Amino acid sequence: MLLTLDAERYVNALQNLSEDNLSQFLTLLDEDVHFKDPFNEGQGTDYFHHAMIDMYEKLDDVRFDVFEQCYADGTLVMHWVYSAKQKTLGEFSFKGVSWVKFNDEGKVTHHSDYWDSAELMQRVPLLGAAVRYFKRQAAI
Repeated sequence: MLLTLDAERYVNALQNLSEDNLSQFLTLLDEDVHFKDPFNEGQGTDYFHHAMIDMYEKLDDVRFDVFEQCYADGTLVMHWVYSAKQKTLGEFSFKGVSWVKFNDEGKVTHHSDYWDSAELMQRVPLLGAAVRYFKRQAAI
């Protein structure tokens, strides 16, 4: 189904998101927006803002590349690649999916990101060895 103008605006804003235009991105969100990913969960634009600032303080060259999206009945599903750099981890990327819900005013009320956090944790010294070990043990 074709994206609505609000959904298209959100996809474009996410793909062009930076610390410099974060305040503009926040205008697309309902004040009581619920945000969730494998490491964070909270309510409100202040929480969302804090989570994004924390990301930009810890990482460089953050980028979301949306390569597939679907919109129906006020819900947007996006399939994306997230990439960034970090001093200890180096350059990294992983695929994920976002589930985004819009209200009647076209504002985002819910944004949940789903991705395999083990992909990132495998790159952390010491922790990565343990994660890789447990993945091997759990494999069929």
